[in-house]
Order: sequence, then C-alpha cells, then structure tokens
Amino acid sequence: MKAILYPTILSLALLAPWTPTTSAATLPYQGLATDANDKPIADGNYPVVFSLYGNPAGGTSLWTESQALGTHKGLFATSLGAATAIPDSLFRGSPLYLGVAFDGASEGTRSFLASPPWAKAADSSRASRISDSAKVVAGLRDSLVALRAGIRADSIAHATLRAADTAAWKALHRADSALIVSQGRILSMLLSPPAVPWQTGISYGLVSDGRDGQIYRTTRIGGQVWMAQNLNFRDSAGGADTVGVCYNYSVDSCAKYGRLYTWAEAMAGRPSSSASPSAVRGVCPKGWHVPSDSEWTLLQHAADTTDTLGAKMLKSTMGWRNNAALDAYGFRALPGGDFSVNAFYNGRNEGFWWSATEFDASLAWSRTMLSTSSDVVRYDPPPDKSAGLAVRCVQD
Repeated sequence: MKAILYPTILSLALLAPWTPTTSAATLPYQGLATDANDKPIADGNYPVVFSLYGNPAGGTSLWTESQALGTHKGLFATSLGAATAIPDSLFRGSPLYLGVAFDGASEGTRSFLASPPWAKAADSSRASRISDSAKVVAGLRDSLVALRAGIRADSIAHATLRAADTAAWKALHRADSALIVSQGRILSMLLSPPAVPWQTGISYGLVSDGRDGQIYRTTRIGGQVWMAQNLNFRDSAGGADTVGVCYNYSVDSCAKYGRLYTWAEAMAGRPSSSASPSAVRGVCPKGWHVPSDSEWTLLQHAADTTDTLGAKMLKSTMGWRNNAALDAYGFRALPGGDFSVNAFYNGRNEGFWWSATEFDASLAWSRTMLSTSSDVVRYDPPPDKSAGLAVRCVQD
C-alpha cells in the first residue's frame, strides 16, 4: 500500500502568497509518496486526486481535481486549482479539509486546511482595499510630519541648551578669572617680603627723581654719597621705552627691592667706564651715576677695611633668610634676587648690583651679597650682561 505525507497548505501558502482574484484561487502544494515500508516510491508519473471538504470525514467534496504528477525520490509538487479552479467562496471563513488519493489509493486521513489570512481579502472590495491603503499612507505621512516636527523641536531645544551652556560657561569663566586674580593678590600679599625698617641712628638725605617724581633716601659712606635704596625707574633715558623688570613680575617686589636691569639698560647706551667716579649716568637720575668697579671697591673698604665683613655692615637688619647684619651705615642692602633667560632666582637669599665696568664684550663686573656670607662678593668671571641685576646710584 502506498502512503503520502505532506505539509499543511497554510505553510506552503505563506511561502508563495496567493493574489486573490474575484472568482478563483490556486494553492501551492508539496508532498512525499512512500510505499508500505515508508520508503520513497520509484520515480515516475502517477495519477493524483485532490479534494476539498467541509468536514474531516464523510460528506460530499466541495471541489475536486485530478493531476498526473512526476516524482523524484518520492517528492512531488504542484498547484491545487491548476486543473480545476478553486472558487473564492470556499475561503470565506469556513474550515476546509484536504483529501489526497495517490495512484488510485484511498484518501486516508484528511488534512485540516485553515483559512489563510489573505483569504479574507477576497471578501473586500477593491475600493475597500484602496481605502485601507490610503489610511496606511496617511498614517505614514502623519508619522513623518510628527517625526520632522520632533526633529525640529529637538534642534531648537539643542540650540537653546547650547546657548545656555555657552552663557553658563562664560559666566563660570569670568568667576574663575576673578577668583584667580583674587587668589593671586592674596598669594602676592602672603609671599611679599616684610617691610624693612630704616635705621634710627642714621642721618639720611633725600633725592627726588625729576623724571617720575620718586623719592629715594641717601646715605654717606666714607667719601661717597650712595642711594640707600635700589633704583626703581621704569623708563629709558630716551623716555620712550620701558626698562627693568620687577622680581617675579610683582609690583610689591619693585616697591621694596627696586627693578632688575640688564647691563645695557643700566648703562643706557653709554660705554664701559673703570674711572672713579665712572661719569656714566646711565639709568640714574640727573646728578647721579652708575658706580664703576673701583667705586664699589671704595665702598667695601669704607664699610670694612678688612674686606671680610663688608656685607654684614651694609646689609639690612631684616629681610634676609639668614641674617646677622648690622646695616651700620644705612646702606640697607636687600636680597632682591636676579633674573636670567626670563626666569627669576635667589629672591630673599641674595642681592646683585651692576657696576659700569665691563669684563669683556659679554660680561660686566658686579657685586653680590649672600644671606650666608659676611663679605661682599666680586665673582670672577662676572655675570652675563643679559642678566637682570639691581642698580645703586652714586652722587656725582
């Protein structure tokens, strides 16, 4: 006896959807024909009868057709309705059962054929389908309009948020800048050197710089009259350029220590001089000059004939990190530091002063006082002319 196995029509229909017409339909169908031992029958052409029923058993067929089908390893495929059209009316909601009689054998158990989802479309008029399609298109159009509106609203919101963020950032930046300035002022006050008192037993003189109105105290040591303060003049001899720099760019440092000048700035274009007096006014006020190397030596001898305690006699009694100074003559030397290649060094540890006498084309003689030493140091070789040192003026 021959048997036939086949999948449901619904599954096959979904693999190859049927386009409904106004009167008839076809359904794709595949099957497997086996013998009594469940082995595929021999390849060949066999008559097959397909029938549709309204009941799982008994009753009269609602539709029947016969086809001659070829098999390959028991497999065959066809379209139901290819020989005899299947009326659309069979798919209007009523369940269907398929009976298959292969090569003259009985149908055996009928297969339940559920109404395919697309079958109901046969009940709708063309106008109804067009109406449904129009609704879908209208829905898509409304969704697209809503999407565009949402994107536009998001863009506006983003622009508003970005503007708010920018304004907030600017406000924060201004606040940060104000805080930095405030902190800088506080730090500057905390790091500013303490005020240094003047010696009460010294009879100081006064000199006014007619160029900027600054007033300096003066003191006599031996046969010389020296300024008792470092020069703090900021304009060049020509009056057009700014000369000198404050230690760490701090105005407080300039007020206490005076300015730091390169040798060229100190000399204001005048040539080197080893004479005593040097006759080099340089950056000094009218009636005063930059001391030569030999004038510095005269000051050292006047302060201390042994040349070993000169710094102790000339340094201020306060302001140095290590201090046992006497400031015996009111010279009030302070540790104003120096600068080189735009960097500052030795603040509150050392003081440096130019002379008007050069050592060679790139070096010039100077004097140095250290917080750890009691003598006035004359370094050999001396510093580079590009370094920034203080200037003490001597009266002509």
